[in-house]
Amino acid sequence: MEESELRKALIVESEVVDGGYTSLAFDGGRYPHISYRGHLDLKYAYQDTLGWHIETVDSYVLGVGCWYTSLAVDSGGYPHISYLGPTTQGQLVLKYAYKNASGWHIETVSGYGTYTSLALDKGGCPHISYGTGDLMYAYSISWLNWREPDRPLLLPPRGATVDVVYGNIRTSTTLTATLSGPAFFADGSQLLTANITDVSGSYALQLKPAEGATPGDTFTLEATLAGLRLERVGAIAWEVYLPLVVKAYEFDRLTYDPANDFQPALSPDGQAVVFVSDRAGQLDVFNISLRGDQATNLTQTASAQEDTPVFSPDGSTIAFASDRDGD
Repeated sequence: MEESELRKALIVESEVVDGGYTSLAFDGGRYPHISYRGHLDLKYAYQDTLGWHIETVDSYVLGVGCWYTSLAVDSGGYPHISYLGPTTQGQLVLKYAYKNASGWHIETVSGYGTYTSLALDKGGCPHISYGTGDLMYAYSISWLNWREPDRPLLLPPRGATVDVVYGNIRTSTTLTATLSGPAFFADGSQLLTANITDVSGSYALQLKPAEGATPGDTFTLEATLAGLRLERVGAIAWEVYLPLVVKAYEFDRLTYDPANDFQPALSPDGQAVVFVSDRAGQLDVFNISLRGDQATNLTQTASAQEDTPVFSPDGSTIAFASDRDGD
């Protein structure tokens, strides 16, 4: 790709695009995808065989715009973006936007959070690091097909297993599920309580139709996991079923130093974060594991300022800006 081609994509909106807070990622076909702030809106640009395309993902409200974008592209070529954006009342919150076959979807993850960094794990679930004065980390607990929340749950008359897939939950999280209508759990009850002790894994909900149930009969399944309650209406079917969809976020505070910690960047494997801190008297680049280990000062230059760290695509090196040479 010639540099002029990228300029041409931005020139399309030259009168309104400020092009700030950009983030770049590539899909499996090596086409570039860019998230950025344009005229206070959250913008997304991507290239394919037809050229460049630009979409508005989220818009400013009451003069409050979108900031600190971070972009990742999943295995299906769909974009995921974390950013600081406005609520309908014009308050700034940490947000997460993703696109699938039905279009763009936007969620509020947490309160105010700056310098966001987004990565997707092997299952396509989002992980976000961000700053609040402390270094914070948010991640998703997802069940199968969580990006398609509007598809119904269908239960074959012969019975079915709904695999609950989860990750990064806290120890001893309680899963509760109830059924109402012509469907039961495998033991014949309509209430299930399970204590999940593993921090990652799966749990199978064994469902079966009530005696005499026919295709088209509807039932309701409610589930609660990690503080999130979801209600889904399903229907008895003869041939196929789709799994329940639930997602939740949990948060970890990674740093407790009274100094300012900011500009986090998540490693490609989602196991570590680099960030900037003034805890040593000047701006240095630190590294910390998501296991909660002690933060390590990577630069330690008393007479210079280092900031804006970022991992290489394979996670083997870290680039950052420095004025140690007077620049």
